[in-house]
Amino acid sequence: MGATRSKTNNSSEPKRASWMVGLLLLFMLPLALRLVPVDHGWPRSYVPDTHAVRAALGMVRDRDVVPPVGKYSTYPNLLPYSLIPAYAVVYAAGRASGEWESSKAYGDTLIGDPGLTNLIARLVVSLYGVLTVWAVFKGARAAGLESGAWCAAWLVATSCLHIHLSVHERPWVPMVFYQALSLWAAALYVKSSRPRHLVACSVAAG
Repeated sequence: MGATRSKTNNSSEPKRASWMVGLLLLFMLPLALRLVPVDHGWPRSYVPDTHAVRAALGMVRDRDVVPPVGKYSTYPNLLPYSLIPAYAVVYAAGRASGEWESSKAYGDTLIGDPGLTNLIARLVVSLYGVLTVWAVFKGARAAGLESGAWCAAWLVATSCLHIHLSVHERPWVPMVFYQALSLWAAALYVKSSRPRHLVACSVAAG
């Protein structure tokens, strides 16, 4: 019994080590590489005409999640809808801590401190960047790659261009994330021929 238990524990150690390496590569490393520079230029380094931030704040202010085309932005992307929950979370946290007493006070804070407004958006884009590493890894594995999937994840995780774009409140990194999801679903469909994978591919492609 003791010998059997010892063998079982020994065999589980490599799996645990592999799991830790995978966690580091697919989440912790890309997260750290993106969070360290995310506040670059704070509080002045932002683009006043950032359309995604303007669209998100405009939809919240006017309580209109389906605004006319061109009212806030001419870019038809999902990034503003990703920012709204993030602003809501920050509002809830600030309300709980007593930092602001009402939604109006929070709105005044965002308008008066555009650096904070854009920093929240950058954090959301950084999260998209981290998730892209995972999506690329899963897509490569679905395509039949083994060690190549880890190489692909590493290249995305440490790509200077991807890190650079992950700390700006622009739609390019979220777009790449959805493209990676689409490719993952496409690879699954080639193997399974299941309609749900084809539907997922189409939805992620937008």
